[in-house]
Amino acid sequence: MPEETEIKSAASPSRGSTDWLHIALMLASGALAVLVFLLARENLHLKDVVTRLGQNRNLPPADVFRPGEQFAAPALLDASGQARVLPDDGRAKLLLVFNPDCHACEEERPVWQQLLEDPALQSVDAYAVMLDANATPPPEWFELSGAELLMSPGSNAGSLEKVPSTPSVLLLDGAGRVNAFWVGTITKDRRDEILYRLSLLP
Repeated sequence: MPEETEIKSAASPSRGSTDWLHIALMLASGALAVLVFLLARENLHLKDVVTRLGQNRNLPPADVFRPGEQFAAPALLDASGQARVLPDDGRAKLLLVFNPDCHACEEERPVWQQLLEDPALQSVDAYAVMLDANATPPPEWFELSGAELLMSPGSNAGSLEKVPSTPSVLLLDGAGRVNAFWVGTITKDRRDEILYRLSLLP
């Protein structure tokens, strides 16, 4: 009987080593739990960033143009280089603002053309306004039917100085006040919004 007891004792792990094993497992489990928590928090942070980027994409700063503010008329040139001003004729005006070296503007041109062909635009004067023109001709890719080309040479740009980036769309009511302003590409929802706002103008 004593011999069997000695054999079992030799085959069984000591209490000390068992305690250390439990401690190691507990520490490993704790470290894993902390890692999972940190990864989950980082994932939520990334989702929040992506969501905010998606919500803010193509949105202008709130203080760029306020609805109802008077649009300060800029000094403009027509395609032949003659000085022009936006006519004060009581008609609403849609300004499609672009930059000659703006690749996104080049991609936006077909979308603008489709917008201009909508029947709702018949009661609106549409202008394609090229910024930083310096009396240079428009780029080869630019061609719009239904919008008169005007160029801003950069000096005395009036309210156009507030345009943060291109492409942009600016809607003025018949009194020359800002009705709405959009920055970036025209999505389907944005196109519907533009047409809806046009329908509300007198």
